[in-house]
Amino acid sequence: MPLLRLVFALALVALVLGTIFALAVGLTGVAGVHETQVSTGDGAWAAMRFMVRELRQAAKSSITLGDSTGAQSSITYRVADDLDLNGYAVKLRGNL
Repeated sequence: MPLLRLVFALALVALVLGTIFALAVGLTGVAGVHETQVSTGDGAWAAMRFMVRELRQAAKSSITLGDSTGAQSSITYRVADDLDLNGYAVKLRGNL
């Protein structure tokens, strides 16, 4: 009788530990997927900030959209130059 109780208790402990181990492995996988999603979103956000900054610095008349009928479309532009070397592409009065 005591041996039967011991076997039953060990089986119960093994079941609980197996469940905890399965949850830990599953949560590790979920954490990895979440990490990938966050890093992808951060990369996309950084790329968008870079593109917005570049397009904001472009001269308005130089921005042209590519052909949208093709498989790939492109945007071409010319960045305004800092002619007076004040650190900005505009003069004090706001003219390019």
